[in-house]
Amino acid sequence: MGIVFNQSYKNIELVFILYKENQELEDLALSYKGDFSNIIVTKASSNIRSTVMFEGIKKANGDYIALLDDDDIWYKNHIS
Repeated sequence: MGIVFNQSYKNIELVFILYKENQELEDLALSYKGDFSNIIVTKASSNIRSTVMFEGIKKANGDYIALLDDDDIWYKNHIS
């Protein structure tokens, strides 16, 4: 998650939507939440990808949304 917080634009909120039973990922998300005040961690009510994405959008507080899936790559200027 370091690349998310190393973007050239600094006012970023990170919303973790946990939609698969994965204790290791949940522990990782919660550990980041302990280090940063701008992280939201919640469990999805469904395993349907579009529903999970919509839940994340509803939880977000910002004016803009940038999606990041577990298999995506972001470069430093992705959000600038």
